[in-house]
Amino acid sequence: SRGLGDVYKRQETKQSQTAPAARENIMGTMEINPLLVKLSVPMMISMLVQALYNVVDSIFVSRVNEAALTALSLAAPVQTIMSALGCGVAVGLNAAISKAIGEHNREKVRETASAAMLLSIGAYLLIALACVLGVRPYFAWQAAGQPEIAAYGVDYLQVCMLFSFGQMAQWVFDLSLIHI
Repeated sequence: SRGLGDVYKRQETKQSQTAPAARENIMGTMEINPLLVKLSVPMMISMLVQALYNVVDSIFVSRVNEAALTALSLAAPVQTIMSALGCGVAVGLNAAISKAIGEHNREKVRETASAAMLLSIGAYLLIALACVLGVRPYFAWQAAGQPEIAAYGVDYLQVCMLFSFGQMAQWVFDLSLIHI
């Protein structure tokens, strides 16, 4: 009777004859501590940049006037929802990519990475649609009848939402495509 080792050896021989040697993914071969550092440092820098963006933005906007800072504060929950959408898509895709890597299915990894890019485009389109349809009603409701706050808020949030493609792509590339 043949053992499991013989079956694996035949599969390896068959693969080596038909395809070039596949590069092993670091998730399965690298030691845990260096792997954590290698994968976490870029993510920490990315999150730091986002946090600093909000702080610096608030400092500069507060120099305009109080209404502008209020509008910025009212825009913050919408920006958080935008980030949550990008992060949610990326985390789900990260799980799918990790599963495909664990199965040693490189084709599925590539397909999932392609899906990640398409989903980031879809998330952006959803945000752009929400911008076109919802920003003015949102600030009309939140600004409590103060047109100056609503005007500042609409202007600011429209720019943030209509140019958020980079943010959606950043989430997907940071969390999902790091494996490839």
